This record gives sequence, structure tokens and C-alpha cells, in this order.
Amino acid sequence: MSSPSILVVEDDGILALMLQGMLEGRGYTVLGPLATAEEALALLGRRQADLVLLDIELAGRMNGIEAAAIISSDHDLPVVFLTGFSQEGLLDEALATEPYGCLVKPVAEESLVATIRLALARHRRDLQHRQRLGEALRQLGENRALQLSLVENIPLPVFAKDRAGRYIVCNSAYKDFFGKSDEEILGLDAYAIHPPDLAVFYSDKDEELLRTGTLQHYETKVRHRNGELRDGIVHKAVLRGEDGTVVGLVGTILDITERNRTEEENTRLQRQLLQAQKMEAIGTLAGGIAHDFNNILGAIIGYSEIIRDDSPPDSTLLHDLEQILLAANRAKDLVSQILAFSRQSEMARVPLQLARMVQETIKLLRASLPATITIVADINTATLPVLADPIQFHQLLMNLGSNACHAMEDKGGTLTIALEAVRDPSLPQGEHDYAVRLTVSDTGSGIPEEIRDRIFEPYFTTKGPGKGTGMGLAIVHGIVAAWGGSIVCESRPGQGTTFTITLPATGEAAEDAASLPAEQPPRQGREGILFVDDEATLVEITRIMLERLGYRVSTHTDGQAALDQFTKTPEAFDLVITDHTMPGMTGFELARHLLALRPDLPVILCSGYGSAVSEEMARQAGIRLLAAKPLTKNGIGTLIRRVLDEGKP
Repeated sequence: MSSPSILVVEDDGILALMLQGMLEGRGYTVLGPLATAEEALALLGRRQADLVLLDIELAGRMNGIEAAAIISSDHDLPVVFLTGFSQEGLLDEALATEPYGCLVKPVAEESLVATIRLALARHRRDLQHRQRLGEALRQLGENRALQLSLVENIPLPVFAKDRAGRYIVCNSAYKDFFGKSDEEILGLDAYAIHPPDLAVFYSDKDEELLRTGTLQHYETKVRHRNGELRDGIVHKAVLRGEDGTVVGLVGTILDITERNRTEEENTRLQRQLLQAQKMEAIGTLAGGIAHDFNNILGAIIGYSEIIRDDSPPDSTLLHDLEQILLAANRAKDLVSQILAFSRQSEMARVPLQLARMVQETIKLLRASLPATITIVADINTATLPVLADPIQFHQLLMNLGSNACHAMEDKGGTLTIALEAVRDPSLPQGEHDYAVRLTVSDTGSGIPEEIRDRIFEPYFTTKGPGKGTGMGLAIVHGIVAAWGGSIVCESRPGQGTTFTITLPATGEAAEDAASLPAEQPPRQGREGILFVDDEATLVEITRIMLERLGYRVSTHTDGQAALDQFTKTPEAFDLVITDHTMPGMTGFELARHLLALRPDLPVILCSGYGSAVSEEMARQAGIRLLAAKPLTKNGIGTLIRRVLDEGKP
């Protein structure tokens, strides 16, 4: 076997002779040395060399970099550069030509020989690879017409690569998916088609397939021509030549984005359906609990009012009873909120002065918060009204206060609630840009940044089981959006959270609580009243209250018994007050029977929760009035006079 021939191109005569001596001493055949690139190219036109040892800077008009490009393309020879780093950036320019090595002058003999041996070995490997690739392409091309027809008619993206990862085949579906032409795909690798992170992943999977020969099937992300990352299933197998050796791989891509979206949507809808069913059940349960709770409150309020009326003025007992009644009426308001939730009805928006609402809600919050949490209120009572629903606003503020409490329940802290007038041109407010800003701040644990964007999503919660449904902030966001306002959350872990709600003000006048007339005790009466309720305690306390107002009262805990008595003496009663929800005969059914006997009979229908009887149904049935439980002495007395005095001169 003849020794490799090395063409030495170096314009430094002394260094050229040294290189020649080193190479010949190691058994290489040296061509040259030559001093210019022009001489080297002319020599290669006449004689064959195995490698060119080429100085980057040469004496002639052409430098080594330009010469290396010609040698590589015209003669397919490996080039090893020599450099002395005389010009900044010249080495980077030389390396861009992908030489087989680079030596820094002065060159040590061992480095010279090692670099040349590696360059020659790498060049032989590259030649063999290109030969195998050519053979693989030849084999693929033997039945090219049939193969192209099969591949082109497959609706899935199909591709084939050689062992180096370069694309050698792709069908129209593949080109259409990625929005690229043959020139932009064939002969290139994954980095020319895919983003760097995906290209690394695909290259690793290709190497694994070529190493193991095992069929591959995996889900991945694929960058579509429109820039969207789509879900895909990739199937790949090795591609073998006629002799059974692996020459590359072939694969297909199945786009499953729409399928996954459909499955995700179905899963989401199923979760929402289950959650809606749970919320509906909770609402039904809340209504039932509210009914029973209103009966209990009715007894507490009724007996407390009776004892209060009998208590000496300015006594300790009277003061204590006032506190009981205050707490009971707060509980009554809370039940109203529960009922509003259970009905899930559309609320009417009215001009509302928020200052009084905030102050009343703070009172409820104080009763529910632990002693370790302090409430600081900064309320501007001169803010303009906003168009809002009072029940929804109460629910909004209670939700924010409850969340703040949960954030501070371990270590305590301060809950700050502020209301102020602001100017906000971003709000659609017509003639002016006035707005009302509500701020709720806590000094609790804060909200981690990674979940802050999700806090307003329905059913998203960080609370443990039994501490929330994840609907609180979603409801708050929905209420604020429906009112044309905005809500912003600012939070730092360990330092607390602030929710800022900005609502457009309205020029419409709001009814001020201070202008309402003080509650007056009802007038006495002497009429006969039939009172019906299945709760014996309420029957007893209501009888006492009505008798103290001067009425003649007959009571029953059963609708049928009340109907029987009325049938015997229909003219003995001037008014009937009946509960709606009763076993056996409901209050609505009782009213229909009574009115059939006496169409002019005034009937008041009472309910402890949102019953199925609407005002329209009641009016059509002849019922004069619907009343909400619990009934207070003043409340029921006022309603009675309103109904009995109706139409009197």
C-alpha cells in the first residue's frame, strides 16, 4: 500500500522545508512545497493528492480560505489549515469552510502527524458514507415511480432520512404540513425544519431507532406551518438496503390536535356538568336549610320581641335582648344571601350607595373572623352611587373577605377595606369619568406568581378539601365584569394580597339609608285572623304577637284542619295567614280552597325560602301578598294592616 501524498502550501520557505522534513520522516509523500494557492490548484490539476496542508495567508492574490473552497468542491480533498493568528477574525472565516483540521504555527511534529492521520481517517469515513448513501438512493430509485405514487397518495405526512439524519424523501402531505418545498427539506436535517428544542428531541429519537432497530410510536409536539404547536403521533421504522443493513429510517406523522381538543372539551364539559349538578344540589340543600333556619329564627326573634316588650326601660335585660335581636336579624340577612345563591336568579341593578353596604358587610365579617385578625376600614361616604345589585355586592365583598381570612388564619393579620372616589377615563361612563374604587387587602401568605393568572378560573382553588369550591373569585370576577368594572390582583408571597375593584359611577340618585323613615310600631286591630303553620313553636309565638296587637286569632298546624274550621264558619275570619311549605296540603292549595269558598278573603302566603309560587301565580290565584319568613311583630303587623286597609276610605 502506497504512502499518502500530502500537498504542502506554505509561503514561508523555512517552515515549508521543516514541514516537508517532518512528513517525509514519518513516511508520507510530499508534493511541493508550494508558495501560492494558484500553484497548488495548478498542481492538483495534474497530480493526485490525498490531503492538502494549506497556509491561510499566502503570498499570491488568492488566500488559503478561497483555495480551500475550490479544493473541496473540485477535488473532494481534505484540507488542514496552518495559521499564525495574524489577522483578527481570519480563523473564524477559515473554520466556516469546515476544514478537517487546523494547526497553529510553529507546528510540533506530533501534532502535525496526529492531525493528518485523523483528517485522512475522517475523509475515508465520509467517502464511505456518501457511497452508502448513494447506494441507498439507488435502491430507493429502482422502483421510484411506484414508490413515489404510494408515498404521494398517503394522506399522512411521510418522510425518510439517511443514517446522518438528512431527509431523503418527503411526500406532499409532509411539505404541506410544514409549509416547505423540496429544496427546503431534502438533504437537510431536523434543525432546518423544526425549532431547536424539538430538533434535538427528534434527533435523539432517530439515533435511538437506528441503534435499536425497534419500531417507534410516540406522541409529541409538531410545529405547523402557521406557527402553531400541534399534537402528533409519530410512527418510525428503520430503512434497510438489499443486503439488510440499516441505511436510514422512514416515518409518518398523525395530527391528533383536533381529537385531543375534542376529548379535552368533552372532559371539561363533563366536569362542568358534574360541578353544576353538585352546585344545584347544594342550592337545593341551602334552600331546605334556610327554610328550617328561618323557622328557628322566627321563634328566636318572636320570643325576644315579646320579652323585650315586657322588659323595663333602660334595663340590662333590655340591652341584652336588643343584642340578641341584632344578631338574629344579621342571621336573617345571611339566610337571604343563601337563598339568593340557591335561586341563582338574575339580579336587578339599581343605583346603590356602596358606603353603607360596605359598613354593613364589615359588621358581618367581624362576627365571622377570628380574634387574631383585625379589620381596618377606610370608607369615603361621599362616593357617587354605582349601578349594582345589593345582594351580589354583599356576596362579592364577603367572598373577598373570606379569602383574606383563609390567607391569615394561621398567623393572624390585618384586613383592610377601603372605599374611595377616583377618576378613571378607561371606564365607559358616558358624560363623566368618575368611578368608585373598592380595595380589599390582607397581610397573609400571598398568592404564588405561577398561579396568579388562574385565580379567577371557575373551580380553581388552592384550599384543602372542605374549604371551598373554587367558585368565589370566579363569581367576584363575573359580577364585576357584568357591572362594567375591572378587578386587579396584586400579591407577593409572604407579604399579602390586594384586590382592587373599580366600578363606574352613575349620576342617578341613590336612596340614602339616613333618609328612610324610622320604623313605626303597627296599628292595633280587632279583626279575626286564621294563622296556619306546621311549626308549632311559630304558631304559638305568632298567636301571642297577634293577640298583643289586638286581633282575634285562631291557629292550626295542619292545612286540612284549618280548612275544616273555615268551612264551618267562613265569615268569622277577616284574614288568613298561611305558610306555603307544609306536609299534606300546601299553603297555596289551602288558599285556593279558601278562596273558592270566599273569593273576597284576604290571604297572605308566607315562605321561608324561594318557593315555587311567583308573585304572578299568587295574584292570579287571588292571594293578596307574599311574605318572607321569619316574621317579626312589627313586620307582620304592618303587612296585616296593609292588606286589611286596602280599599278602605
